[in-house]
Amino acid sequence: MPSTASGDDRRTKALFRTTVDAVRAIGRANAIRLRTKLLDNENDAAALTYSEIVREEPLPGLFGALGSLFGPADLSRKLKPMRRTPIRQQNFSPSSLNLVVNIQSGMNLPTRSDGQVHAVVEVEFQNSRCSTPSVSGRNPSWHHGLSLPVDGVDDLKSIIDCVKLNVYDQVFGLDSQA
Repeated sequence: MPSTASGDDRRTKALFRTTVDAVRAIGRANAIRLRTKLLDNENDAAALTYSEIVREEPLPGLFGALGSLFGPADLSRKLKPMRRTPIRQQNFSPSSLNLVVNIQSGMNLPTRSDGQVHAVVEVEFQNSRCSTPSVSGRNPSWHHGLSLPVDGVDDLKSIIDCVKLNVYDQVFGLDSQA
């Protein structure tokens, strides 16, 4: 039975000791290829055409000029105005970017031996931490937004940091005596 691997895959596998290393290398190459393809597609989508940028309204003709003197020629236009699509502007300053994380709820959290739990969610991003207030119960509902600053960003595509979410049980009333 002929092998289904391509020539590049066979050459890559020959460079590594185990097949696991070869599969990892192939996966890494596919991830890089996919990322460059996505970035190229995003750059192509960002290119706007002339008609999308410049909106030219036609000049009124002779009938339009006379119509303004003697009244509107087409009364139905008043009842059906032309809608204009709103132009969205993205104004952002790289120095003041924030990552906003909305914590909604949790389900089936484990309880302590006394049957209570006071859950707190802690969010960490780029060495910044924020936490929600504590909520009692196995199915807590926070509905709380947390804002974390984004540091050192010149290009948004260069951010590779992870957002870490930790759920803790807050314990009240313990003495700090040793």
